Amino acid sequence: MAWAVRNYSNITGQTTVGADDLANWMGQIMSGTTEGSITILNGIQGSFGIATPSGDLRENTCIMAMMDLNLGAYLTYLRYDGVLNLTSYVNASYSWISTDGTFPANEPYCGFTGDADVCRVISDTTTTITTAVVIPLVLLTCAVVAYMSRRRYKLSQLDDSWLAQLKELKVVDPNKGIDDKGGPTDQQATTDEKAEGKFSMGGNSLNASNNSAIPTAFSVGYWKSVPYTVRWTKKRFLKASAKIALEVRAVSAIRNDNIAELRGGCLEKASVLLLYDYCSRGSLEESVNDMSSKFEWPLRFSYINDVIRAMHYIHTSSIKLHGRLSSACCFIDSRFTLKVADVGLPSFFNMNLAEFWSQKRRPDFYYRQFWVAPEVLREQENRVEEVVKVTTKEQDIYSFGIIMQEIILHSPPYAMYGDDYTDERIYNAIVKEGPPGMKAFRPMLDETAGHIDIIKICERCWAEIPQDRPSFNQIRVVMKEVTKLLGMGDRLNIMETLIQQMEEHTATLEGMIEEKDTLIQQEKSRADALLFSNLPSTITDALTRGSTLDPVYLDLCSILIIDIMNFDILTAQCSAEETAQLLADVHGTYFEEASKFDCWMMETLTQKITVS
Repeated sequence: MAWAVRNYSNITGQTTVGADDLANWMGQIMSGTTEGSITILNGIQGSFGIATPSGDLRENTCIMAMMDLNLGAYLTYLRYDGVLNLTSYVNASYSWISTDGTFPANEPYCGFTGDADVCRVISDTTTTITTAVVIPLVLLTCAVVAYMSRRRYKLSQLDDSWLAQLKELKVVDPNKGIDDKGGPTDQQATTDEKAEGKFSMGGNSLNASNNSAIPTAFSVGYWKSVPYTVRWTKKRFLKASAKIALEVRAVSAIRNDNIAELRGGCLEKASVLLLYDYCSRGSLEESVNDMSSKFEWPLRFSYINDVIRAMHYIHTSSIKLHGRLSSACCFIDSRFTLKVADVGLPSFFNMNLAEFWSQKRRPDFYYRQFWVAPEVLREQENRVEEVVKVTTKEQDIYSFGIIMQEIILHSPPYAMYGDDYTDERIYNAIVKEGPPGMKAFRPMLDETAGHIDIIKICERCWAEIPQDRPSFNQIRVVMKEVTKLLGMGDRLNIMETLIQQMEEHTATLEGMIEEKDTLIQQEKSRADALLFSNLPSTITDALTRGSTLDPVYLDLCSILIIDIMNFDILTAQCSAEETAQLLADVHGTYFEEASKFDCWMMETLTQKITVS
């Protein structure tokens, strides 16, 4: 057996091993020990020894090295005689190279079979650590894959029938205005509004003189020939996604009498809109801006309570808050029931920074901020690099307070300040934070404008400190007490009020009709008596029974003509009442006498009576 080891003496950093060290290492390998007895045997190639204690074979061995690098020839470097247990050097001048200056161990670290105890412990530890780490990762990966697969499956099952194509819709884009047949275009309205410095609802109406029961052209649209209430969003474009589909499905599932029911939407460029159930009487904003419409207190109470019910439902549901409440998103149906729209759907209404700055260039931007809580406006002014979103219920309470002012005064927000206050000036006054103790800039409500408790709750809703604003549950309690006090019932609704008024009116009409029926029956009886007084009893009985009368031929009949002599002289001496009483007595006497003899009074004049 020969081991050949290449010379790596030219490699730097190596340690040169001496010949004596190598010989010792060779002896240890072949004998395992330098002590003990040896049994010598003769083999085919010569003698060899066997160590008696261990049974190890000791045969003659040599190590060869490439001593001539030019020729690439291996030459014997060291010999080992197993019988004599002697090592001899053939060329002791050769430099043997080792990386660390030591010879390899007689036995590998983990043993020749790899089952050494030290390696078994390390292996068991490694296996335990690997199992503890890998198995949870595998399970987590499987769970994520299963969740994503299930989610993709669910999304594939989502109904997209709510998605409308623009070509299927008949709508009027508020950004483009309407033609000259319908009213002013948006560009014309914008010019006028900029000149006045105050946003006007009339510029956005189909016909500013119309009654509030007719909504603006922008808020009405047709999809597959069915009318819907249209809500245009500030988004220029939205891409259909699973997130949007889930939002639409969640909002469409809401069933509440005072929340507008979502029916569909459009996501096409520059036409991102939502379609709600048709509300024929337009928005609350249009109603409060129409001074010609009737706005009686039962109607105002009904609208206020409808908003309270809707917002209480939102604040106690998984939606948590509205965030965009204003009179523009409150619509009124044909039954005078107010419904709140724009609930949920953050993908449609949350603006990015570019969209927000685009809206700031619109003439109605400052006007639209009147419903936003002042703390939100101040934060937005201080953080121009991002869009601040409404995140608390107190901010919805503030918006409701502004809506209450609109309903109570039947006018737009802050209308009491007059034309000297432009929308921008009002906005700046709202945003400006005064010193402690100074009253914040808010709408002014006179105590005579409504019930004192309603005025107070309205003012609490727009309190400067958000924590001072009441919850909708507290507002409900106050409104319930007020409606009870005013005799409008616990659950005031305009339809209930109208039905109650109709019932009262019906009862009054029934009484009047019954009275008229009595008078008619009396007159009919008098007419019948007058008619029958001129006919024989046989004929009157037949007419009463409704029988048919056949003509009767009489061979012989007598006619008596009675006249009052000197009638003119008598009447000249009597008053009109006496004359009438005289005639009544005469006619009554002859009628009674004629009826005794089956006679018929054919003619009764003033002083002449003809009896047959």
